[in-house]
Amino acid sequence: MSKTYEFKKIDSIVGDKASFYYLIIDGKNKFVKFYDKHKTNFEIEFDYIQALMQQVSEGLSLPETKYRQIKGHNLDCLYEFKKKKIRVYCLKIKPNFFVVCAGFKDDEKTDYDTLRAIAKDFLKSGMQPTIDENNNNE
Repeated sequence: MSKTYEFKKIDSIVGDKASFYYLIIDGKNKFVKFYDKHKTNFEIEFDYIQALMQQVSEGLSLPETKYRQIKGHNLDCLYEFKKKKIRVYCLKIKPNFFVVCAGFKDDEKTDYDTLRAIAKDFLKSGMQPTIDENNNNE
């Protein structure tokens, strides 16, 4: 059975170069699940990463130590935002970003595998994100 994909606009990130959306898979938001579990201990890191996302949405460049394309495979749409132990993983389908999941630095290898599998399945599904101007894509 194939997965279903939905998009939900992240309203707190507003820029004119890119928008950010949660990628919801089979009705589940992997990022929000991780965030809810760890926000108390890593609130500063999550706030910092959101500020990085805001800067990217405004078209600003960031150093690779904070935001980078994940390389080493044949997918060019995988990106990560990072602060200390926290990583937030996204798909970039120009010009927008779709937040897929988050994890800890120590789990990067496993998280990369998860992100790649999700990206391959999503791209294979042929579904193209269509974003309406009202940002109501749930």
